[in-house]
Amino acid sequence: QQPQNPLLRSPISRLPRELLDEVFEYLENVEDNSERIKVGKTVSLVCRDWLDGGRRIIWAEVTLYCDGVDELAVKLAQAQNKHLTASIRELYIMMNDSASEDNASAVSDGSFSGALVTAVQVIEGCSSRLKTVGAREVVIADSASLERIARSSAAPALADLALNVQVGSACSLIAIASALSRFVGLSVLHLFVEWDGRSDLSQLLSIRTASLQLKSLVLVDDQTEDMAVLGGG
Repeated sequence: QQPQNPLLRSPISRLPRELLDEVFEYLENVEDNSERIKVGKTVSLVCRDWLDGGRRIIWAEVTLYCDGVDELAVKLAQAQNKHLTASIRELYIMMNDSASEDNASAVSDGSFSGALVTAVQVIEGCSSRLKTVGAREVVIADSASLERIARSSAAPALADLALNVQVGSACSLIAIASALSRFVGLSVLHLFVEWDGRSDLSQLLSIRTASLQLKSLVLVDDQTEDMAVLGGG
């Protein structure tokens, strides 16, 4: 009896796991989101062993919106969907392109605090696979939300972080520095600062006490649009 043709075996049994991981990672980087999701769904249907690989591709990049109720954010924040959030590699929290300046102001005054809380819950459900969080369009005006992000299981593995914080009585510079100190794997930090008119923004350099090993640090004063760039190598 002739031995079984190895090409007739299941895909997972005839390809090394390391090679499959390289293929899945390559497919995660498909720039067109709709195409990437389509490819991920196809991969997940090949066989049971490829389900996780397909999920990785589908959820590699996720964008949540805070100018209203985002059904995707609500779905991902649910505990039973933690297997989905664990696959997220890049997470962006944004306003819709059609959002008006009034909507953007509403984020600042807390009108969309519920949506922001949901987004924070999604981050808390992510794993160490999460490498990028971009939240420059949504203002974090309280230290509690920032601290929850910093204490998430994903925080130590983050490499790229963009935050928009409102310095004031609810979110002091000391609180910002304390939270940032938990992002021990961070390489790139973009910090956009909204000023309450009272705090001394010159103290922003106090965040250097966080002792982060940054390759690039950008600080932007929202009121004056002054920018300080530290690092870069």
